[in-house]
Amino acid sequence: MPGDDKCSLCGFPRSIRQKLVWAADGGLYLPARRSERLIMLEQEEISTLLAEGTRLRGEELLPTLRERRREFSREQVASQVRGLRRFLLRHRPMVKGAIKAAFGEASYYGCGNISVTRLHPGKEMELKARHPYHPHLLAGDMWGFWEGLFGVEALLFLNRVSEGEWSIVVKTVGKAKSRLAGERPPRRPERGGWLSGRCCAGLGG
Repeated sequence: MPGDDKCSLCGFPRSIRQKLVWAADGGLYLPARRSERLIMLEQEEISTLLAEGTRLRGEELLPTLRERRREFSREQVASQVRGLRRFLLRHRPMVKGAIKAAFGEASYYGCGNISVTRLHPGKEMELKARHPYHPHLLAGDMWGFWEGLFGVEALLFLNRVSEGEWSIVVKTVGKAKSRLAGERPPRRPERGGWLSGRCCAGLGG
């Protein structure tokens, strides 16, 4: 029946649960096979999924996912620029251009309209995001991107400016701890880390 398209066991819309599983590490996985493939979703689907997730798990789910996105993005970026950081810090105008180009590409791939309002490479970055795929997830991605690019630890400030518009500020507070150099991206979580009903076949439960 129209309007009655949610799984009675897990509460997720059937159209979404047949496509993916949202894991506790912030990743999106296919439910039918144990793979690492990422599924690209529309903004409305992500919002619906997270709204249902917070209903089931509470608002504390959002900072948890934001932190997972931070960790994942940080290690992905760090693995690509390791050994190049001194060069990056010596050529700051080039870094600014590269960062802006990266955000332009991110906007093209559906991350929302991201504009840089303040940028001091290695020290501070302020962004304005309009209609992001999800503000908490985007903030986690930007946080991890900054830390991975410059090998630092930073603070994140996320504020809603208006309907559909968010301010994201990342400020460096110190060098990254040495243990971060050897970290790997988080592995796919075990079954218990999935946001799914225990008996929902559509979500692999």
